[in-house]
Amino acid sequence: MSLDICILAPDGTPSEAVSLSVEHHWQLMAMGNSILLHRMADYYTDVEYNCNEVSYLLNELNSLCAKEENVRGQIEAFKKLCTKAISAKTG
Repeated sequence: MSLDICILAPDGTPSEAVSLSVEHHWQLMAMGNSILLHRMADYYTDVEYNCNEVSYLLNELNSLCAKEENVRGQIEAFKKLCTKAISAKTG
């Protein structure tokens, strides 16, 4: 089972997603004290970010320094998803 971070379509279904394993989620949460990111601290609880928060979430992700390659890849995928969400909002 993975934690899916997604952009929701107007009908509420996921249009794009990035999946995090329990291990990657744990590593991501251990990386810093990011306020928006840590709303996802409970792996099994749904979290929603409104459109105005996504650019701030992206800033938090940009400030993380992952030492392990696999975690860096997950962060980069998460950042791309945030960028797409911001583009969709402003496009």
